[in-house]
Amino acid sequence: MTGRFALKNNQARVLSLTLTMYQFSGGAHGTTLEHGLTFDSDTGHPYTLQELFKPNSNYKKLINNNIKAQLQKRNLTEDLFKPFDTIPDDVQFYVADKTLVIFFNQYDILPYVFGITYFPIPLYALQEAIPDDGPLSRLL
Repeated sequence: MTGRFALKNNQARVLSLTLTMYQFSGGAHGTTLEHGLTFDSDTGHPYTLQELFKPNSNYKKLINNNIKAQLQKRNLTEDLFKPFDTIPDDVQFYVADKTLVIFFNQYDILPYVFGITYFPIPLYALQEAIPDDGPLSRLL
């Protein structure tokens, strides 16, 4: 197994990175898994996606609608294992360049050939659900 990390954001007290692991155990191809981590760089607190948004906001609907539009635009709806409905509570994400990136590992929603699938969403498209005193507002 091999692994690496990539720094995605380190500004305005928001540290975001990805950990990527690759393993080949024989067969047709190896497996790559990526995990997103986002922290308050002052306190070390790891953020969940829900914590980045206002309580009881429609952040999931905004994200889901954006992903659905990207799936359509990229002509991926026919290749999905099942129709996309909503992100899971533990969906992988990171923050980079005023963008929230939601991603799915191999086989999560699409076949292996598509690899890890990334859905960049501008923070401005989510602004109504971002609290004024939250970590994402510091990046706007």
